[in-house]
Amino acid sequence: MWQKEYSTITGGQDNETVGKFAVVNGGSHNKALGNFSIAMGKNATAKHHRSCVINCSRSENVATSTKFGEFHIKAEVFTIVIDDTEVKIDKNNIKNFADLMKKGNNLQSQMQEQQDQIRKMQRQIQILMK
Repeated sequence: MWQKEYSTITGGQDNETVGKFAVVNGGSHNKALGNFSIAMGKNATAKHHRSCVINCSRSENVATSTKFGEFHIKAEVFTIVIDDTEVKIDKNNIKNFADLMKKGNNLQSQMQEQQDQIRKMQRQIQILMK
């Protein structure tokens, strides 16, 4: 266990903080390398400043941040609960979720185009009615 000044390791085994004000929250083989970074679980490496990496996977693979300010979670199931609505994202539906996110952006563009066309038609109708 190696700890940089102004950083915290709350327990676990073979954890390390290199960044200032970094935190490893227990677990094992975790590294908080960036300033203000957080690592937890097992084999989590927050190597960028202000990144947070949580590795809940059963595999021995390392979960690692890829850029500044990233929130990176590696898990077998990701559950989101808002009020009484619960959604689970797992290996069976993650591709569908990614496709939905892409389509959502496209649908937004299409809706804007349609709204512009409607406004144009309304102006034409107003001109014809005069």
